[in-house]
Amino acid sequence: MTMRSVRPFERSFGPLSAMRRDMDRLLGSLAPVWTSASAADDGFLSPSVDIAETEKGIELTAELPGIEPKDIDISIADDVLTLRADRTVQREEGGKDKRYHVVERASGTYLRRFQLPFEIDADKVEATFDKGVVTVQVPRAANAARQARRIAVKTAA
Repeated sequence: MTMRSVRPFERSFGPLSAMRRDMDRLLGSLAPVWTSASAADDGFLSPSVDIAETEKGIELTAELPGIEPKDIDISIADDVLTLRADRTVQREEGGKDKRYHVVERASGTYLRRFQLPFEIDADKVEATFDKGVVTVQVPRAANAARQARRIAVKTAA
């Protein structure tokens, strides 16, 4: 009986996988400053996030699959919002009856940090969790109202 890989292309593209990971890391570091003051590639898992500006402030939505609400830590210090969550995958050892061919589910710590673009009302920050998605509402401080201002362009003398 011939054994075939469950993921047949992984072997042929093995070296390219490392290059793709490096490119993803490089391109991730070029993100706009206010959306991601995230940790460098130092072993933390990086949850996918959406950040939207609303009339009231910022709404951050992050996917945290396999996480319980009690394992999520959200904090704000020095205008940086930190989202941290610990994930533990329970996997029974195979022994004689079970051999794993693919293991992709990882245990670890999700960590992202975001520089907030305005002064916030820290007492009114709220977070909700539903079906593996956490949503954080970060309202502006009352004195941090958005003000658009037109800048006059002068000719050089």
